[in-house]
Amino acid sequence: MNTPRPLHVVSTWKRLAGLSAAVLLAHTATAATLTFNTNADYDNNFYEVAGANGGDLGTNASGYLNKINGTATSAVYNTHATGGVGGAGGTAGGTPLDTFGDFTIQATFRVSTLEAAGTSIGFFTKINDTATSGYAALFRLTSTSQADFRLFDTAALSTVGTPIDPLPAQTIAGAFAVNTYYIAKLTVTDVGANVRFDASLWTAGGSQIGSTVTLTDTSSAVAGLGQVGLRVGSGQFTTVQIDNFSVNAIPEPNTFALFASGGALCVALLRRKRTQR
Repeated sequence: MNTPRPLHVVSTWKRLAGLSAAVLLAHTATAATLTFNTNADYDNNFYEVAGANGGDLGTNASGYLNKINGTATSAVYNTHATGGVGGAGGTAGGTPLDTFGDFTIQATFRVSTLEAAGTSIGFFTKINDTATSGYAALFRLTSTSQADFRLFDTAALSTVGTPIDPLPAQTIAGAFAVNTYYIAKLTVTDVGANVRFDASLWTAGGSQIGSTVTLTDTSSAVAGLGQVGLRVGSGQFTTVQIDNFSVNAIPEPNTFALFASGGALCVALLRRKRTQR
């Protein structure tokens, strides 16, 4: 016959479990998903970089971030910049509200043309305030059976910089179609003094396409916190649409250890109470 736990023991268990969960959540910063249903979703969360074709990336009536005109635009996420006109992004940069060390950044996107050059969606990562270091990570749908991923060590937000060795492009095999939504996902983690990138493409329904591409910068790694942003390029006759942009911080290992120790403490307390009965 099972003996009911005393109420004070159950209460203590709940308090400790709640505390552990609160600590874990506090260390797992999750940015809100931007759906671009209003101009403010873009204007109040991004500023477009001077010299990077600012003004031609904006929200449209269907609730997507829209890019056309055969250029590439850079927009830094989550700064004090506000007040763009008609969904064209903030007009002045400021101190970023959030910087990220280990994180996953992703967005839903579709393109009107499959091509090997000119059209891409990508993310700037680990950019510093003066934009003299960081990375540009770009995805392209190059044909009906193939996409590619390219990683650049960037010196300025208006350019993508130099390809990271050993290869400038890694292929992702799969089935792709125009005007179909896919998810571009990039996980960035510091591994000692190096920086690791895990890039993948997914269907809108959440199934991974092909294999994850993993690249690690070991020669001139930019470890630590930095800003993130979008880099979107379109061919002359191509439209790129973006939705559901988010950045999710990855908690540090010691956070998981703290959560585990809290659980262990709860178990030890229960055992002690049972022994004393």
